[in-house]
Amino acid sequence: MDMIGDPEQPPYFPMLGIGDVSAGVHALAATNSALLYHLKTGKGQYIDISLLDAYFHSHEINVQAYSGSKGKIRPERSGHHHYAA
Repeated sequence: MDMIGDPEQPPYFPMLGIGDVSAGVHALAATNSALLYHLKTGKGQYIDISLLDAYFHSHEINVQAYSGSKGKIRPERSGHHHYAA
């Protein structure tokens, strides 16, 4: 959320439950995969869904840019345009 908004102002709050919805989609995919596995093998599976893991899939390039450059690339909040544009 820190990357959303103008640099001179507080971050914008997106007003939607991205993590909640995304975790639900992850749960649906896991359930479907477990059902397919059950149909093929007759065995069950344990499903574990995490909001934090779901949030991680919502990151855009900033996490990878910072990590891949070992901190040399430091993304900044840049309003309505992506900092790399």
